[in-house]
Amino acid sequence: EGAYDNTAGTVAVMLYAKALLDIGVRCDTFLALWSSEEAGLRGSNAFANNNCDYCLPQDKELRFYINMDMMGISYPAKKSDGDYFPYHAWSGPDVEPDVQDVAITTILDYVHRDVLEAPMDLRIEGSYGAGCDQHWDDHYNLVMDVHEDTFGRSDHVTFRNLGAQTIFHLGAYDEDYSAYHSPSDTFDNMIAEVGGPEELKNSIQFVLWAAFLEFVLADQTPEVRNVNV
Repeated sequence: EGAYDNTAGTVAVMLYAKALLDIGVRCDTFLALWSSEEAGLRGSNAFANNNCDYCLPQDKELRFYINMDMMGISYPAKKSDGDYFPYHAWSGPDVEPDVQDVAITTILDYVHRDVLEAPMDLRIEGSYGAGCDQHWDDHYNLVMDVHEDTFGRSDHVTFRNLGAQTIFHLGAYDEDYSAYHSPSDTFDNMIAEVGGPEELKNSIQFVLWAAFLEFVLADQTPEVRNVNV
């Protein structure tokens, strides 16, 4: 039914649209809902790589992009065994495994570590990423999986490939949420999975605040700019 993947992210973008009307931003800002992500990022690719009145402007610098994927089945909600659901947020592009490549990673860390005071297992020791598949077991065991990495097959890849600095937000999937990519992915099942409506609200609010603060800080940070410029 798609409540978690990706109605939750869709509603988040709509809430951001309302909130951004009340604050001033430096950069021209697009909020978009993409079609056909599962079929090969077709919607975001069409927007980014075509010349039309409603497509990405070709005469302006594409500075950064923040992607909202599955939201709500993640920290601070807990599984039935008492462990936290995992929370993922990856910045990019990432090139060197032991070097921070982009300024948006500093914002990612600051928001989660210092503002939201998330658990401290924010980065795999000794690595900024350069290929999540190289150390998937390390990612898999983290509650707060927040660091610079190349991983992800969502629409942020479209814009990362154009040089934008990106952040990709993602909650639990596969065996951590049995309804993932199934007709059982309903709002009621999301509530049941995390233990109640209050727990679901807290999980969604956590990532909503994270992404909103990331946007505000990135907008005001000149170093967050296209890496191809």
